Amino acid sequence: MASPALKVLPGGSTGTPYNRFWDAWEWFRTEKEGDACSPKTLEYYRYQVVPFLEWLEREHPEVLDFPSSRPIICAPIGPGFRSG
Repeated sequence: MASPALKVLPGGSTGTPYNRFWDAWEWFRTEKEGDACSPKTLEYYRYQVVPFLEWLEREHPEVLDFPSSRPIICAPIGPGFRSG
């Protein structure tokens, strides 16, 4: 029996770097929807996460996944930063 042929669809990979943080957000969001979180809780999560993801894309487009975020997360905040 012959194997079925694969068909290549137009519009494949664009070669554009792919940000996996958005996938993580979608996974988290749909999981919480499945857990029957209240609409207010889901909106709160969106309010917190989406602006961060938009900032990350705008300010650090080189960060596409968790391993590549290490230099950003571990970078010094700068003079005048105080904790506590």
